[in-house]
Amino acid sequence: MNVHVMKNTIAAGKELNTTSKVLILLHGRGSSAENILSLSSHLEVREFSLLAPQATNNTWYPYSFLVPPSQNEPWLSSALGQVMHW
Repeated sequence: MNVHVMKNTIAAGKELNTTSKVLILLHGRGSSAENILSLSSHLEVREFSLLAPQATNNTWYPYSFLVPPSQNEPWLSSALGQVMHW
């Protein structure tokens, strides 16, 4: 079951075709792609292409990371699959 679709991704920094350096920033539960991308102003990433995907409903998986991984399925596998496929 694929519950995540990487259609809402914010790009910043260098164009992808002009650099070999890419940083993918993943936001936390309840946050947003815009929020995590704001961290780039505190990092030395001027030579990077920055990509920040937005999780469905602002979360990659529904429960705390402290629960057994099986409780966060199928959302966890969907999120990991989308990021790895990307």
